[in-house]
Amino acid sequence: MTEPVQFTGKNVEAAIAEAEAQLGKSRDDLEIEVQSQGSRGVFGLGGEPARILVRDPSAPPPVEVPAPSPPTRVEWERPQARVARPEPSPSLSEPAPAPERSHAEVGEIAQAAEEIVGAMLTKMGFDAEVSVRSDEDPVTVDVAGDNLGVLIGRRGDSLTALQFMVNVILSKRFHTWPHVVIDVQGYRSRREQSLSSLGQRVADRVRRNRRPFTLEAMPANDRRIIHLALRDRRDVETYSVGEGPTRRVVIAPKR
Repeated sequence: MTEPVQFTGKNVEAAIAEAEAQLGKSRDDLEIEVQSQGSRGVFGLGGEPARILVRDPSAPPPVEVPAPSPPTRVEWERPQARVARPEPSPSLSEPAPAPERSHAEVGEIAQAAEEIVGAMLTKMGFDAEVSVRSDEDPVTVDVAGDNLGVLIGRRGDSLTALQFMVNVILSKRFHTWPHVVIDVQGYRSRREQSLSSLGQRVADRVRRNRRPFTLEAMPANDRRIIHLALRDRRDVETYSVGEGPTRRVVIAPKR
């Protein structure tokens, strides 16, 4: 495992997005420790950025290599016309293992997550039933009830924000990023099926046309579903381009 790397941002979400962009990994593939949630200060003065420590459990130890010699003048004046295609991150073809936790610790996280989600929804005025669907790592918490569409939001934006807040609260208690997944009325299951189907349809189109296709910008969890849905196909490959919220999945003919 590599040494932890510190990232900063205007808030914890921005710091994690920066870590994802620089490391080329989803937050679900990283071990994240929140050091400071930051502060906005007063009237924009005296604020501090959020700080996090990020470890990549799947990365090999760094190896020192000689620094490459600077490019010659000819190399600068005559760049190659063909631009190399971005290489897929290792996490896209094979998901990195989550940090190992004991069954007792995972059980404590599951119980705490259920209590926190229930308390938050009660304070928000929702009449919902909260239960733990899976107490295996990562923990999955189900929310059921009527008129909960606002908790999901457009393309799951509100649900993602709720899940992030719960994980931040849990990280302060357990001093590690817990990877708790929250599902409302089975939305995530339906979303996964929809994205998997989309990926297969686009892959069939790419196979016929022999031309790459770039999907719309997606959050890390949705991109991961596309990558996993197509990783066993022999005719196409997937990789991601862009930074932060504009990061997109490209489906291309396999070279």
